[in-house]
Amino acid sequence: MTDFEMKVTNDVNVETVLKAIIKETSEWGFRNADYLKLINALLDQSLSKSKIVNKSSIDNSLYKKGKVNFPLSGEQIKVRIFDKAAD
Repeated sequence: MTDFEMKVTNDVNVETVLKAIIKETSEWGFRNADYLKLINALLDQSLSKSKIVNKSSIDNSLYKKGKVNFPLSGEQIKVRIFDKAAD
């Protein structure tokens, strides 16, 4: 990916997160002071080195792919393979 493509991707990602935050917080009744607190907390988190996840400490066993037998069923849910004709 070129530098330009990375910048465009990052800009789109930021815009997407921004719109989601605005949508959710407006439903919660945020006011200007609340947005300032939110942005301050976001900056604090992003600048805090202790909050950064070390990639080597992630348990990769959680992401290993395996064979799954469909359908998966629970008390109130059933997950089946996508059927183009029916879906």
